[in-house]
Amino acid sequence: ELQEVATVASRLKSQIEELKNNNRRKLSGDEQGTDIPSLIEALETKLDLIDQRVQSLQVQVSDVPGTSVVLNVGGTEFSVKKQVLLYEPGSLFCDMFTKGPLNKLADGSIFIDRDPTYFGQIIEFLEHGTISSHEEELKKEAEYYRLPGLLQQIYRMTESNRLKLLGEDNICMKEKEN
Repeated sequence: ELQEVATVASRLKSQIEELKNNNRRKLSGDEQGTDIPSLIEALETKLDLIDQRVQSLQVQVSDVPGTSVVLNVGGTEFSVKKQVLLYEPGSLFCDMFTKGPLNKLADGSIFIDRDPTYFGQIIEFLEHGTISSHEEELKKEAEYYRLPGLLQQIYRMTESNRLKLLGEDNICMKEKEN
């Protein structure tokens, strides 16, 4: 269906161009281009609807379970399943794939202008729900990507480490700080 719709769209674009050229010739010959402008407008409206359908079909095709995408994060490529990226509702990834537009490069990868250093950990969290160290940098990235679940884990991990440093007999000190 996607190929059929794309073919119809291509034919319509050709027809619109032909009508525009005919209209220009008629107008330059001092003839009135009677219905051609309204016909062009009607065809352009149909073309817009077809373009919307093509985009809808492309989204449906990319939503097939197991579909992988390649993200180019600051020059480093990461291949990840789209469903992993959509794990956290409201995240930048959800917005990218539902609201668009995607910042696609010539090779088809999606470009994200961020430091790739901690992106692997972001993917790790989205895939497995776990994180490793480097809390502060990871926290910045989690805030950027709007991943509240990851931020909660970072805060829990940071709090747990802080309690270990204070020692169990200094818990009262922690409660005073709050």
